Amino acid sequence: MQLRLTTKFTLVTSAVLISAMLLFAYFSIRSLEETSIAEAVKDIDNLSETILRTTFHQMLEDDRARVYQTIAEVGFQRGVRHIRLINKDGLISFSTRPEEVGLQVDKGEPSCNMCHGPVAVEPLLAASSMSRSRRFVDEQGETVMGMARAIYNQPSCSTAACHEHPAGDQLLGVLDITVSLAEMTASTAGFRERMILATLGLLFTLGASLAVVIRRFIHRPVRDLLAHTRRLAQGDLEGRIERLAKDELGELEEAFNEMTGNLRRVQGELRELAASLESKVEERTRQVQDIQKRLVRSEKLASLGELVAGIAHEINNPLTGIMVFSSLTLENHSLPQALRDDLSVIYRETQRCSGIVRRLLEFSREAPPDKTTASINHLLDHTLRLLENQATFQNICITRNYTALLPQLHVDANQISQVFMNILLNAAQAMPDGGTLMLETVLAGTGGEVLVRVRDSGCGIAEQDLKRIFDPFFTTKKESGTGLGLSVSYGIVENHGGTIDVESSLGAGTTFTITLPVDAPEAVFRARADTPGVMALPESRGPLPA
Repeated sequence: MQLRLTTKFTLVTSAVLISAMLLFAYFSIRSLEETSIAEAVKDIDNLSETILRTTFHQMLEDDRARVYQTIAEVGFQRGVRHIRLINKDGLISFSTRPEEVGLQVDKGEPSCNMCHGPVAVEPLLAASSMSRSRRFVDEQGETVMGMARAIYNQPSCSTAACHEHPAGDQLLGVLDITVSLAEMTASTAGFRERMILATLGLLFTLGASLAVVIRRFIHRPVRDLLAHTRRLAQGDLEGRIERLAKDELGELEEAFNEMTGNLRRVQGELRELAASLESKVEERTRQVQDIQKRLVRSEKLASLGELVAGIAHEINNPLTGIMVFSSLTLENHSLPQALRDDLSVIYRETQRCSGIVRRLLEFSREAPPDKTTASINHLLDHTLRLLENQATFQNICITRNYTALLPQLHVDANQISQVFMNILLNAAQAMPDGGTLMLETVLAGTGGEVLVRVRDSGCGIAEQDLKRIFDPFFTTKKESGTGLGLSVSYGIVENHGGTIDVESSLGAGTTFTITLPVDAPEAVFRARADTPGVMALPESRGPLPA
């Protein structure tokens, strides 16, 4: 599917805008989430620092009750989920969850990763607050953040008289705090929703504005220019582009208007110059074409007319004499049987020659087609019924491929049947050992012509013989045939305003294609009959030997 210029521009611009807005929204939301996480880590770190500083003196005095009480009060603040003290041996010495006190902490727990993780990311004393934090979903399905704060052995701790930690111990324990991120998550989700809505609203506003701008300043001028160009392509030089834009497209439209005016002026001048000459050239060309067609056909059939006249005067009477005397001689029963057999052969062959002469005489008479409405499919079937019982058709497989709803043609049914008979007989004689004969009818073009194809699988015709196949008295058969069948068929089809073509090659069979117009012009035969030396073809009286 071809996209319009405005569609391409809209798609590309929209894609750029959408990508930019989505990237802006994504990075804004991502930045807010990262900022919120950093603030949460900072708050927890400050909280742990506050706890350690508040309980510092109490730890020096080893007042554990007040230390635990202070931590417990801090644990009641909103958002604090869990606070616990873990000594250096991994025992929980205090927890806002009393049931955890005295339990041993597994070194694989996230709060111990700072010291006991699989990979030491940062040195213990320099661990950042972000590396000491962890975010996870607790057993209640709520997102929380935990942070482990190491409690180091300071000089004031190891020198205190009441303290039990020697100076060689670096780490005294860990303060582990867990807080809820529900408020932060809700705030981030709200910001995300507002950002998405704002992005969609902005995209809709920009898209609508872009569509209006494109339609007003690009689509409409290009549409007018394209419509004007199509009118020019169709030959309409009277139109103009009325709504001119005030930019480069407007200049282009004005240039098209000037070009149209120039073309209109030049076309008018050419029409005036060619008006008188065109009609004369067309008339002369038509006359030359008609004369050329008549001359070509006259040359092909002139010899046939001359020969027929000579046969009528020179051969017919001797043949009649031979036939009469051979018949009378056969009535003498005293002759030897061998002689009587020879006389019978003479009589039959003389009869055959007389039949050929009679048909030649009939074809020499003018007989215009006696046209009636007929179905080509029915004419083909009728001709096949007359021939298919002959010996030459016994080993031939006949295939019919007719178009069902062909229009009725205005033709001479007898003459067209004769054409079919001549072609079918030639096809059968080309397949003495049997073969396939296919008959096909097709409505050609826009329904103005009917095509009849006769295709055989016979021996085919040599290329040098194809050019002479319709010439009078030309035949490729050595023992039979007069060479008149296809010539007569050519004339009949031409008298009906049609054409007959042949395609063949040796060993590949032969295809005859007959084209007949649905409405054949009546002037075709008259033009041929009025041409000197051209013999009109008579009503069919049976097939001619090819």
